[in-house]
Amino acid sequence: MDDCKGVITLEVNGELWRVSRRSTRGLQGGTSTKVLLEKRVDGDWQSEAGETRTDTDKIIRRLIGNFDDLIVSSISPQGRIAYFLESGLEDTFRLELLSRFLGLNVFKIQYDIANRTSNDDEVLLKQYKQIDYATITKNYRDEIDKLSESLVDFEEDKIYLSGELEQFSIQVATLKAMIQEVVDDTKTSEYDRSKLDKLIVQLRTQRNAEEKLWKDETDRVAKFQVGNLHVARDYASHHLLTWTKMSKDIQKIDADIRVAQMSLKKDRSRVVTLSKQPWSDETEICHTCAFYQEADQLRKEIEEIESNVSRLQATRANLEKNSIPFSNSELELKKIEDQIDELNKLEHSVKLRKTTFEKQDLQIDKIQGILQEQDREAQKIDALKQIKESNAEVNRMVVSKEVEKQTATKQFNLVEYNVSAHTRRITELEEKVRQSEESLVKLAGLEQSVADYRYYLKCMHREGIPYTIISSYIDIINDEIQKIVGDYIPFGINFNFDNEKRSIAINLMYENGTTNPIELGSGMEKMIAAIAIRAALVSISNIPRCSLFIIDESFGQLDRENIATVDKLLDHLKTMFENVLLISHVPDVQDFVDQTITIDTSSGYSKINFA
Repeated sequence: MDDCKGVITLEVNGELWRVSRRSTRGLQGGTSTKVLLEKRVDGDWQSEAGETRTDTDKIIRRLIGNFDDLIVSSISPQGRIAYFLESGLEDTFRLELLSRFLGLNVFKIQYDIANRTSNDDEVLLKQYKQIDYATITKNYRDEIDKLSESLVDFEEDKIYLSGELEQFSIQVATLKAMIQEVVDDTKTSEYDRSKLDKLIVQLRTQRNAEEKLWKDETDRVAKFQVGNLHVARDYASHHLLTWTKMSKDIQKIDADIRVAQMSLKKDRSRVVTLSKQPWSDETEICHTCAFYQEADQLRKEIEEIESNVSRLQATRANLEKNSIPFSNSELELKKIEDQIDELNKLEHSVKLRKTTFEKQDLQIDKIQGILQEQDREAQKIDALKQIKESNAEVNRMVVSKEVEKQTATKQFNLVEYNVSAHTRRITELEEKVRQSEESLVKLAGLEQSVADYRYYLKCMHREGIPYTIISSYIDIINDEIQKIVGDYIPFGINFNFDNEKRSIAINLMYENGTTNPIELGSGMEKMIAAIAIRAALVSISNIPRCSLFIIDESFGQLDRENIATVDKLLDHLKTMFENVLLISHVPDVQDFVDQTITIDTSSGYSKINFA
């Protein structure tokens, strides 16, 4: 048989409902089940099923309850009729039973949901309290204040150096304007050859000195290996970018790890709670239970999260290891740039010196020409000598000022770098202050949430609102029991609420004024009390109730007199239920029933006979 189907029609509050359940065996041996819920509307069956089978099952349970509701409200099982009476004062079973009849289980559901959420909030709160965000924020603000003060000083230095650079530019321009142009407008005159010779010697000495210095500085420039220096700067810049990116990647991975670990803790706490739900491999419904499915899904998610955390931690370790060679890249870049600055200065000095001794060569050639052409140009040569000396002095002053200007420019660039670095650091610290302040707000919110949940849990606890409701129903239950047993039962049944022990005692009260706990009652007393209490609870119940009341094998301990007493009790039950079904091997029970159904066994078969 590959499929089976069951259909049942129910009347609920005057409305007809039909539940159809069909199971089909698949090719791989698995079984799929479909549930259809329909309502009779204007002569037609209209679907009321939910979007999923689970939703449909919830609607059915809301309409007619579940198996446990039927057992506790409408069936007294064989040998278990007084089951809920056998629990003593130290047990919470009776409180839980009354909670079920009064529909107070919703408080336990809300308590469990709130308790899980509260536990999650307390875990987060504990994590937040481990960090002193107030002190951290203060430290950040103190550092911002110090950096801001330094920034003001740097801005003042920047203004000062900017003025200095402007002055240097003016001074250099002024000195260059002081250089006299050499113009030979002298007449032919006598000249002092010895002076001209000395001048040539002096110029050659100066020229040779300048050339020597030029060669020395040229050699120093050659030693810098310019191409390799610029390549090294490019490598250092690249390394600095790589190190910065790796640092950001590590920070992002750290954030991802923290988020994954928080999610892991949350899912684990939920799995622990869900794992406490009873289930069995032999029960089909357990494999489709929302609790089981959610627990199974959460376990898979936990495995995925744990795997992801391990992968992130491995990636972080690898990044940390790979970033070590680049950790000093900023210092290396600074060192190379300093070397390039020094190289630029040397190259500039080399050009100046070459220009100087080339000019001196020209001057020497010119003087020699004058000596060859006109010995009488002595006075002009002297004048030219003075001009050249003056020009040389001016040139030296220009060079000196340009060196000072370069030094000031370097200082100005350093100040600009410090301004930029301080500005970036202040921006980073302000972002950290914002994050810390957000954490403080979250901390306050969590503290308030935990306090609210504690108060809420106190209200939802069975000793909170449910306890108050149950205690208010005790007199109502006793009145309902009295209505059922009337005056034809030789004892009274009374519920007493023990406020100190937070439990319920059930006592039997006799006509002579004595009182006994129900646990000490006879089999007949327990049986009558169990039926009366169950019927009383059904009359005030908020759970779905059936129009059928079943008593299975509960008359074996009664004699004829007691059976006659039960007859009156059953008459009252018939006013409460449309049908009362008695299952018994006691023949005398047939004397007070309206219809008898006998089950005979013959040749291994059972046969049902309606009288």
